[in-house]
Amino acid sequence: MKVFRFAAHNLILLTVYLSIIGSTNSCDSDKPGNTPKDAKTEKTKKVFTLDSPGNKSRVDLGSPVTFSFSSKDSIAVDSVLVYCNGELLLSEKTAVFTTDELTREVGLKNYRIRIHYPDGKVQNLSTELRIFAAKEPQAYPYKVLRTIPHDEKDYTQGYFYLDAYLYESTGQKGHSRLIKTDPASGKVLMEHRLDAQYFGEGLTSIGNKIYQLTWLSKKGFVYNLETFELESEFKLTTNEGWGLTTDGKDLILSDGSARLYFYDPDGFVEKRQLFVANNQQLVRNLNELEYRNGAVWANILYNPVIIKIDIQTGAVLGRVDLSGLFPKNLPEDGDHVLNGIAYNPDNDSFFVTGKYWPIAYEIRIIEHAAK
Repeated sequence: MKVFRFAAHNLILLTVYLSIIGSTNSCDSDKPGNTPKDAKTEKTKKVFTLDSPGNKSRVDLGSPVTFSFSSKDSIAVDSVLVYCNGELLLSEKTAVFTTDELTREVGLKNYRIRIHYPDGKVQNLSTELRIFAAKEPQAYPYKVLRTIPHDEKDYTQGYFYLDAYLYESTGQKGHSRLIKTDPASGKVLMEHRLDAQYFGEGLTSIGNKIYQLTWLSKKGFVYNLETFELESEFKLTTNEGWGLTTDGKDLILSDGSARLYFYDPDGFVEKRQLFVANNQQLVRNLNELEYRNGAVWANILYNPVIIKIDIQTGAVLGRVDLSGLFPKNLPEDGDHVLNGIAYNPDNDSFFVTGKYWPIAYEIRIIEHAAK
């Protein structure tokens, strides 16, 4: 039943959301052994206090942050080391210093601070910075160039354009498939049906291979671009598979959280994670993805918008409200939301559609300087 699917998906979203609340940073708290040990570490006596920045301080992306430590006994600092996940990010020799080294990506970042002081003694502190984009995302208008047919039986989960054809991954168990279509007519030119146990999700291609995610099976598939022959499978390391795109080198994946994951397509090894945030908060429910010129464009599940994300910093640079494209006579529920972005480099345009939509649009997004 559609109602059951919607409720189940919302339950999964709640689970993802709670997991984000419990682990909301790519700089996770250091695990035992990640910070160097010292026999003289002060475990009970708090010699130094971190006066600034305050814990959970909000900082604009790229802004300098001043760290200030004080000791009521006026004890001098030998060195201050700042770690994230065991990696040394910063080393200073004074109790007061300013740096922008820690604000080059958005996100909720936990840092371990290791203060060395006379007689070989050490004290460990920690703090969290909440780093958001410095500017409000720019609102981009768009122009509809044309409409094209889309099969209203397809629950669109992945979408890309290549060499004059549209490729699509559809969802729902027993109905999931990979298809190649002619944009002009909507005619299916090639098809591969997934086994009934799988729920199809994100889709992209690199070279002569197509990569397809599944939702809850923690598995992905690799096909031959020309024949749709299944060549191999890979294991997902995220809890779920949602959107998928590529910058031509890495696979870029979403899992419904506020993070993007970058993988080496050979062996599907995770290379890095990137939080996504606007100027107010993390942006969750990142869904279907598309890459264009140094930015990832993402659908936000249950919202008729797509956003532009800087893949170096995670900052949301712009947003496009596509609520005006919602087809008439469709119920406005979770089974019919906007989902599907396919960049057309031949026309510098995007194809966009939605789940069970009878239509897709080719649009041009107008990116202009803020006034």
